[in-house]
Formats: sequence, structure tokens, C-alpha cells
Amino acid sequence: MDVSIAAALCVAKPQNAFDKLNQGAREQQQRAKEEELRKKADDPVVHAGIYRATLVRVPADCTLKGVAYIGQAVRAGAGSAQKAVEKRWKEEIAQARREKKAVGFIAALDWFGANSFDWELVESKLAPRDEAQRWANERETVLISEHGGPLRDMTPATFIRQTFNQTSGGSSHSWQSIEAMCRLRWRKFQGEMLEYVNIKKSAHVPVKYVNNKTGYRLGWTCFHIRVAGDMLSGRPEKAERTAWLEQLPGWKWDATFAPERLASLSSNVSKARQNRPDWNKSIKDARNRPERMEASRKSGEEQFKREEAADPGGRKRRGEQQWADASEQQRQKWCKRLSDSQKRPDIAAKKKASLAITNAKKMRERLENARSNVEEEPPRKKDRRMGAFYERHGKVGRWDGSKWGEIGPMRDPEPAGPSSATIEAQYSSSDEE
Repeated sequence: MDVSIAAALCVAKPQNAFDKLNQGAREQQQRAKEEELRKKADDPVVHAGIYRATLVRVPADCTLKGVAYIGQAVRAGAGSAQKAVEKRWKEEIAQARREKKAVGFIAALDWFGANSFDWELVESKLAPRDEAQRWANERETVLISEHGGPLRDMTPATFIRQTFNQTSGGSSHSWQSIEAMCRLRWRKFQGEMLEYVNIKKSAHVPVKYVNNKTGYRLGWTCFHIRVAGDMLSGRPEKAERTAWLEQLPGWKWDATFAPERLASLSSNVSKARQNRPDWNKSIKDARNRPERMEASRKSGEEQFKREEAADPGGRKRRGEQQWADASEQQRQKWCKRLSDSQKRPDIAAKKKASLAITNAKKMRERLENARSNVEEEPPRKKDRRMGAFYERHGKVGRWDGSKWGEIGPMRDPEPAGPSSATIEAQYSSSDEE
């Protein structure tokens, strides 16, 4: 391959407002040069970027403050060097969450968090793949050396010039070895896909499908091929692999409206309809549990108190306004719903119990009022005052002008068990002994 015809395209970061205003024009020029390079070179053209992550947002006495990590990202189909390095940053942050390293940049990410670092694209280049990789290796090595060299101590007593890099720089994998691994993955995918097509007669694979014999996640792999271009973007065999996929029966790049998917959705809807009565019953039973109903009642009361404290009478005003704004049809609908709810057996039972409690309270209040206002009953009827309360044989009643009507006992009966007089007698007898 003759790469001398491909000029190095280094993209500088915008430094001022004028550069930012012309960002779109520069990106258009970059795309034009990228297309020109693709036509002239056999090797795929890729975006390469060198980035720096510097630890800055930590306490002043942290001896690692100011230490940087130098990294590279060389990717095909990224769209720009900035997008390539941003994708690499996300991978490293995710790796720090998964893996517990003791030293290096991943360990520092785990210790301090991604927000403690300043992330920046330092240099970028657009070139054929091999040339871009050589350039990235050289620039990464130089920048690591300029920033103090590889990591020497994760817990230094004082600040020392070093980086979080554990090597002097440069990628350990060649593009040839990377392509070899990708071809191996592709052949594995082809074998799994052909086996699935022979059985199902269609290349539409559900995302959750896993081969029970091999454990291969064929559905997930197909999803990544469709959405992210996995094993296709930037690969020399992209056209050949794309043609192979498209000749498969039922293969679609957008499987949203594939017949198999629509049939699966229809089946799921039918199952949901069949199970809906059971779901509704289980939900209703859960809501009707005594502890749940009591919690809902308390929550409603607390919410009402908060609303009333914030806006006294606001709920009543909103209800009146809603009734005034409603149509006659809507009002009839509300009234019918309320009437139907009052006829429910559980509501009727609650109303009956509530009415009994209310009547008992009224009777108690009437009895207490009679007891507190009782008078001595005159022996002659003509001397008795109409509406007065008189006591007869330990009971209180009201004189209505012609007869005496009993209201209740003058005193409440003592509770079951020994009386206070009996208890006092027992104590007094024990003291005498």
C-alpha cells in the first residue's frame, strides 16, 4: 500500500470565538479530505486522537494532584477524533466501575471518580489506518515522556512528576492481529446464524435469544450489528459481509416492523389479556389489605393537612370550580358514579357502622347533659317543669309535661372485677394483721 499520497490531517482545538464560529467550515473541509484519502488509499481511513486526563478536583494535600494520563483512540467510523476519544473515555470509566485495580489510571478513576479529572483532546489526525496507528503510538510515547514518564508510585509522600500510564506508550496490538480476531468473531457469528436460519427459516433473531447449547448470545450480536455496525464499520470486508447478511431470508436492518416481531408482540398482547383478570385481582387484594388501607388513609389525611395549611379552603374552592366548569353530561356521570358507589355492599356496611357510632355518640352526649342538669323531682305533677331532668330509682329521665321518659342510668356501671370498696377492704384487713 502506498500511503505517501495520504497527507496528515491534524485537527487543532478551537482556541477562540472566531475558531468556534468556523468549526462547521473546518469539519466540512475535513470530510472532503477524508473522502479524498479513501479514494487514494487501500487501507481504511480512520480518526486518531491523543487525549489527556488530568487529576485536578481533589484536596490540595493530595500528592497525586496534577498527575495526568495520556491515552490514544484510533477508530474507524467514529465521525471525528473528538467522538473517538469520548467513546474511549466512556469505556475506561465503565471499566473502573467493573474492575478493582490497585495501580494505574483505572485505579485512579475508581478512587477519585471521573469528575475529578479534566478530559481533553490534545492532538488528532485523519489518515489511513496503519499510518494513523503509527502516529498515535509515537505521539503517545512522546507525551508520556514529557509529562514525567510512566507511573512510579500510587501513594508518594510528596508530588513527583509522573503519569498514570503503566507503560512508555504505544499500542501492543497490530491492526493485522485485530483484524484476525474480528474475522474469528465473524466466522463464529456466521455459524450460529446459519444454524438458526436452518431451524427457524428466518434471520430475524429476537434480542434475548441465546443458543442453549453453546451459550452464544446471537440476538444481542445481531442487535449490535444492526444498530452499531459491529464487525462492519471500518472493516475491509464490510461490503462482502453486508451482502452476506442481506441475502439471508428475513434479514432486515430495521427490524421494528418485521413480521416475526409483530407476531411476537401480538402473542405477548394476547397473553397479557388472558392474565389481566388475575393481575387485577391480585392488585385489588393487595390494595384491600388492612395495613395497606390504613396506610393510605393516613397518607391521605396528612396530604390534606399539608394542602389545607398551605392554602386554607383551596381544595373546596377547586372542587366548586371544577363542578361549575363541568358540562351537564359530566355532572350526571359524576352523580351516577357516586350513587353506584354508595350501593356497594362494603360501602353500605361502612355507612351503617359509621351511623351506629354517630348515634351512640349523640346518645352519650344527651345522657351526660341530663346527668349534669338533673333536678330534684317535686312530688306533685303541677310543680314539675316541662323539659326538666329528674332522677328516679337510679335513672335519669326527662319530663315532657305529662310523663317521665327514661334516658339512661344516673351512673355508669362498674367494670367487671372486684369493686374499689372490696379492694380497700382487703388492703385494710391485711394491714391489721
